[in-house]
Amino acid sequence: MNEESSHSTAPQLAAGSKKRRRRNVVISDDDGEEYHAIETERAGNYLNQLLKRRLKREVRGPKVRLEHRDYKVGWVAALYTELAAAQAMLDNVHEPLPMNENQTNLYEFGEISAHNIVIACLLSGQYGTAKAALVANNMRWSFPSITIRLMVGISGGAPREQLDLRLGDVVVSNPTAGSPGVIQYDFGKTEQEGFLKR
Repeated sequence: MNEESSHSTAPQLAAGSKKRRRRNVVISDDDGEEYHAIETERAGNYLNQLLKRRLKREVRGPKVRLEHRDYKVGWVAALYTELAAAQAMLDNVHEPLPMNENQTNLYEFGEISAHNIVIACLLSGQYGTAKAALVANNMRWSFPSITIRLMVGISGGAPREQLDLRLGDVVVSNPTAGSPGVIQYDFGKTEQEGFLKR
């Protein structure tokens, strides 16, 4: 795999500048398949690392098949692009498991480090917290040993001076007594005094 081409979309910035450089990057794998990404200075060459990891994993040999009880981490992705990113993160991919005929989720199985992970994605065209909760609940019944549940994906945000969040940054919610950590956008409005929950 090599970085086939890259060109700068922004001029070099002066040292100490708050803005970040971004580059359009085209990476091709050994089969000639191309992947396009916007690489930020902070993200570094992250996409290249993921692709190398995926290719290395594919040549390791036969997949492992575990039992339902062996999976301790549940990962829900809302979009197929988020599912693809989750799959790329896996160190090893496991064989699919048989499911109850009433199960509506489709699962991917694998591991990261020593953690066995089951990944589910919302069906195409289904969005929102109610659908995500249904997927998570179905996962809970099929994999009763899951102790860690993650909803990982992309979200919107607005950078500001006090909190410089940009594309490629990782944000982990931090619930407190006064805030759940994440607030659905249409559950509130911004006024002069700040954000007010409805």
